[in-house]
Amino acid sequence: IELPPNAWTSGNNVRFENGVVKSGYGYDGVTLTSAADKIMRAAYLRTASGEFWVYAADTDDDGIADSIFQYDGSSETELTGWVTTNAAADDPINICQLHGYIVITNGVDPPVYWDGQAATSTVSYLPWDATYDWDDYDGATSPYYAKSIRPYKNQLVAMDITDDGFRSPRLIHWSSLATPGNLPPSWDTSTATEEAGRTELAETSGEIVDGLELRDQFIVYKTDAIHSMQFIGGTFVLWLFALWEKRVADRGGEPLVKPGTLKNAQLAGALVMLFFT
Repeated sequence: IELPPNAWTSGNNVRFENGVVKSGYGYDGVTLTSAADKIMRAAYLRTASGEFWVYAADTDDDGIADSIFQYDGSSETELTGWVTTNAAADDPINICQLHGYIVITNGVDPPVYWDGQAATSTVSYLPWDATYDWDDYDGATSPYYAKSIRPYKNQLVAMDITDDGFRSPRLIHWSSLATPGNLPPSWDTSTATEEAGRTELAETSGEIVDGLELRDQFIVYKTDAIHSMQFIGGTFVLWLFALWEKRVADRGGEPLVKPGTLKNAQLAGALVMLFFT
């Protein structure tokens, strides 16, 4: 098989990241005696305060991630403030990080964050804006939940939203842009000065499963479709491109939507969406 110059068949002690090859850091085993019966989701975090493993755990063997811990390589500390009033056994837990903050959500309780500082032994509700948080985003104790929250560039993207008890499994909600070292300042879509927005991916009936950043795009996976969201730059513009349709056109096929018709598609402060199944 003749491979192109940029193709790799194998590699030792290297890793591929953001389109380049980097030296591998190696690995070592960790022995941890934990207060948790079961670690259900974990994330590694490096900040100016240290290096940590942060994990949601079940401490009473009932299948619910009822506690959050951080482990700094030598000792384990429970982070108080995580309230799982509505959680049931084996509810999925999502942990992500942005700018040195850990964000944790389970889809049925308000998401929380930890600031990555060794001296901080609590988690707090994720801020909604300068006044409210996700536990009472409208000032009237109306909670706002998300099944999954993921980072995308300098913002967070929440998916599968429950708003004051009403679940919208196809709803996607993105925050305003965060400055380096901070969480996004607002999720309020009614404020014209903020870049936050939300929209329902209702072209198909499938529910959102999750989303992840892939190079310059944010890929949203549904049970029956895939959406690609992209930050264009300048005036805040997010648009979604039909990846499969472009592939069909590139191979000489007849796409359902011709990519060339989208070259001038711009929508300031909003989200332009296409889909494919």
